[in-house]
Amino acid sequence: MKHLKDYRAKKGFSQTKFAKYLGVSLSYYIKVENGFAQPGKGFIDKLLKAFPDDYFEILSIFYPEESTAGSIGGETNG
Repeated sequence: MKHLKDYRAKKGFSQTKFAKYLGVSLSYYIKVENGFAQPGKGFIDKLLKAFPDDYFEILSIFYPEESTAGSIGGETNG
C-alpha cells in the first residue's frame, strides 16, 4: 500500500468519515491525502492507534524507503 487514499478506500471510509474517525479536520486530511501537507507525528500516531494491526502498512505509506530496506536494521541479504 503506497498511498493514504488507497488505505482509506481499503478500510471503506469516505474522506469526511476518515477525518472524523481520526479526529482531524477534513481540510487537513485532504491536504495530507493529496500531498499538499506533510503529516505530523500526531497524525501518524492517530492512524497507528486507530489501526494497530496495520502498523507496518501504515508506516510504509509515510516512510516507503525504510519499508523496503530489507531486514531489520536496514541490512540486506546477500
